[in-house]
Amino acid sequence: MKQEKIGPVTIFSLVAIAILVDLIQFLLTLTVLGAVFSWFLTPLVWIVFFIWFQLLGVQYITNKGGGKLFTSLSAIVVELVPFINALPATTTGVAILIYQHNKEVREKEKKNAPFLTRQVGKRRIGRGSPASDNAPAAGEQREAA
Repeated sequence: MKQEKIGPVTIFSLVAIAILVDLIQFLLTLTVLGAVFSWFLTPLVWIVFFIWFQLLGVQYITNKGGGKLFTSLSAIVVELVPFINALPATTTGVAILIYQHNKEVREKEKKNAPFLTRQVGKRRIGRGSPASDNAPAAGEQREAA
């Protein structure tokens, strides 16, 4: 399955829901009963985010390691600690996961960029090739060295 970057509308939706969850947890932290309820809310929310990220093609464990899994588990642990769960750990975790995924996709695109070039004479022209950056503009001639 080809991985694609997470788009701006989806990013907005993910972050908006994470902010809403953190706001609810902050308000619940102000009450004693809310500190107990937070223990049930956190796993439920992260299961929903896990499913959502899986549907978006996010891989939690890759050949580079389990950085995304570590990010998720760290946010979950912070949200389970009473009174510290008032911090926006869910929002931070979701934002970092999005950044990690989009960075990984960009790196794969750069890695595959040489396949998008074409041979012109002795120079390669195309996306990602050094020759395309140094090529003379239209109607301009290259100076002899």
